[in-house]
Amino acid sequence: MVKIVIDAGHGGHDPGAVGFGMREKDLTLTIALKVQDILIRDYIGAIVKMTRTSDVYLPLAERAKIANVWGADLLLSIHINATPSGYGYEDFIYTGTVNATSIATQNEINAEVIKATNWHNRGKKRKNLQVLRDSKMAAILTESGFIDNPNDAVLLKNDKFLNQVARGHANGIAKAFNLKAKVEPPKEDEELKFSSPALKSETETSLASKAHRQIIVAAAVKAGAHVSWAEKLANGTLTDADVLGLAVKYTVAVNK
Repeated sequence: MVKIVIDAGHGGHDPGAVGFGMREKDLTLTIALKVQDILIRDYIGAIVKMTRTSDVYLPLAERAKIANVWGADLLLSIHINATPSGYGYEDFIYTGTVNATSIATQNEINAEVIKATNWHNRGKKRKNLQVLRDSKMAAILTESGFIDNPNDAVLLKNDKFLNQVARGHANGIAKAFNLKAKVEPPKEDEELKFSSPALKSETETSLASKAHRQIIVAAAVKAGAHVSWAEKLANGTLTDADVLGLAVKYTVAVNK
C-alpha cells in the first residue's frame, strides 16, 4: 500500500492568504479533504493520513514530522497563492537533492491539475520550503490559484471547480504511484441535471464530504437498508449514485 500524507496548509490562528472574503486555510482544507475522498473512493492501493481535518494550527516542522514518523511515501502540501497580478497554478519540490519519485510526482500532478482545470500553468518549480526540506520522502507543495486575483477568486469560490482541482491532484498521485482505478471517473455528460444551481452545489458538497456520506449511510441502514452499504462505505466502493439512492430510500422509509 502507498502511504500518502495530505497537508492542508495553514489553519487555526494562521489564516494564510486572504482575499475576496476567502481564507487560504479554509480552501486548502476543502481541497485536501476532496483529494482524500477521491483517492479512497476511486483508487485501490493507497492509505491516506491527513495532517489536519479541522481548523487547527500545526507548525511546519510538525507537518513534516507526521509524514516522517508514519513512514509516508508522499507528502502533499496544499496551498493557495496570493498577489493580485498573479494567476493560475504552480507547484514546488525541494531545491536540494530529491529522489526520482518527487520529480515524477511533480510532473504528473502538474499535468493532471492543468488538464482538469484548464488553468494557466505557471510551471514546475523548486524552492527551499521547510515542509519540503524537512520531509524524508517524496514531497510536493502545490499553489492552486491566487486568492486575491479577481478571476482566480471566482473559480476558487466555485465548489465544482474545487472538485476539479482535487481531481487533478488525486489523478496525478495515482499516475505517479501506479494506483489502479476502482471505477471510471464520471464524465460531464453523465452528471445529474439539476434545475436549481443551489441544490446542485449543495448535493455536490455533500457527496464530496466523507462525514455527510457517513450520515446518509448510517441513517439508511437504521431505516432498513442492508448493512453491506456501510461495508461499501468503509472499503471505498460506495459510489455517488449509491449515496443518492440511499438518501432517497431513507427519506421514503421515515415518511411512510
